Amino acid sequence: MYIFDTSSFSLLFKYYPSTFPSLWNKFNELIKSQTVSSVIEVFKELQGMHKNEAAIAWTNNNKDIFHKPTGEEANFIMQLFKEKNGHFQGMIEKTKQLKGGLCADPFLIAKAKINNLTVITEERNKPHSTKIPAICEYYSIPCKNLEQFMIEENWMF
Repeated sequence: MYIFDTSSFSLLFKYYPSTFPSLWNKFNELIKSQTVSSVIEVFKELQGMHKNEAAIAWTNNNKDIFHKPTGEEANFIMQLFKEKNGHFQGMIEKTKQLKGGLCADPFLIAKAKINNLTVITEERNKPHSTKIPAICEYYSIPCKNLEQFMIEENWMF
């Protein structure tokens, strides 16, 4: 089972459904089988993509895959921010803190850890950083990008 970050959804939306119907048919099958999910914060970030009407329409039609955090996940996030003397608090960028912006990353990581999910993100792993792949590595959470996800699912087009 997979949990998608905003970056991977954004990349996926570049493959327009009218041009790549077989890709979207396969992806929608995974949605129906509840193999792919995400968090409500990703939904909100995708809704903020004013330039991509297809992304907004798709998220509105699939809102049920975007989950709110459970109590257990909220507790994990609190622990995450205490880990390594608060180092992982850096995942919330200063501009987001100051402007009240969205930050789906801690919710995504918490849901993945608690529910044994594989995170799908386009962020690159930088050792000792506060990027999703580095935090996933720290917590032994599987993390892949969209291409690796497609390979794992044996998608060929």
